[in-house]
Amino acid sequence: MSDGAPQPSRRAGEGVDPSAVTGPPLARVQPEGVGVTLAALRRAAAGEAEVTGRAAGAPAPAAAAQLGHGPGHGCSASAARAPAPDTSGIASPRLAADGPRAAGLRRIVGLAERAPASRRALDQLERLDVAVALLYPSARHWGHYVIGEGVLYLRCDHPWQGVRTLVHEARHAEQAAAGYSTIVEWHVPGTQLPWDAASYLLLNRVLEADADAHVALASWQLARAVDPGAWSSLLAVDREFAGIAAAFQAAAAGDRDGEPAGMRAAFVAWFTAGRGPGYDEYLLPWIERVVARGGATRAARRLDDAGARAIAAQAACPRYLDGIERPLTGAPFTAWSEAIAARLAGLALRVVDAGGA
Repeated sequence: MSDGAPQPSRRAGEGVDPSAVTGPPLARVQPEGVGVTLAALRRAAAGEAEVTGRAAGAPAPAAAAQLGHGPGHGCSASAARAPAPDTSGIASPRLAADGPRAAGLRRIVGLAERAPASRRALDQLERLDVAVALLYPSARHWGHYVIGEGVLYLRCDHPWQGVRTLVHEARHAEQAAAGYSTIVEWHVPGTQLPWDAASYLLLNRVLEADADAHVALASWQLARAVDPGAWSSLLAVDREFAGIAAAFQAAAAGDRDGEPAGMRAAFVAWFTAGRGPGYDEYLLPWIERVVARGGATRAARRLDDAGARAIAAQAACPRYLDGIERPLTGAPFTAWSEAIAARLAGLALRVVDAGGA
């Protein structure tokens, strides 16, 4: 998640169909001395909780007592050295999990431990052996995950935003590990683009909407378990996300399906709130550059409805997308702007579809 503007995710992977991608397999090498392991942060946060008598990052009892509602229907949960990334002096590379500079990270981890969806995000990061590194507040975004290194870079100056970013990027790490990712060439030069250009834009949209649906779920649960600020601060992220959160709340509170219904509503609202065009504008120029230099001469497949839904097979609410009756390959999910549609038509002259669904 960014501070309003889409940020390059710097993720890579082999695609839904690894056989459609040529070139060497993606190697992930963590830069020496960058960040700390999630397991170490969890141990340090738990140690602080034992000393203070309450969970790390938890509000005073009076704040928690403001909550007059318990959990409803839910989804119980409980997945050669590379150079350091160019973070323009905004990353702090070396940290001790129990040291003073990691205090903000420990607080975020302590908060995330308090609800099923955010705890699941921690579990996934630990399962995937992802290191966590600190971004200074001077960064113009809240955090990013570099799959080629297995490092999550995270700002800590807003704890709830830190938890949201952790949940969002943990979901991207999980997606990529399952074979779903949009940016291949950044980490594996010379690979063939496995999908046609429109499928890349749709896949990117689905991955981001899915990650933000997980953010809404985690924030909803944390507001009930820890502090209403987990939800109220989510509404203040930006106008688009406020619409996504409102859709989640209305569905989760009013549908007997509870949290899975909330995730479905948040996913659909991601598209209707107008979040997609910014991501299209960021991703399409990269595809055009790859095509222009001969990196893609044919698309091996299109992303179909079943493939898009499969992204949620392993989710906090498994297969929550199955409750959406409309095909994910139609409106509003593929409502391109006129400018994007024209550029896609131009790419179709050079990216020859080889069949597929």
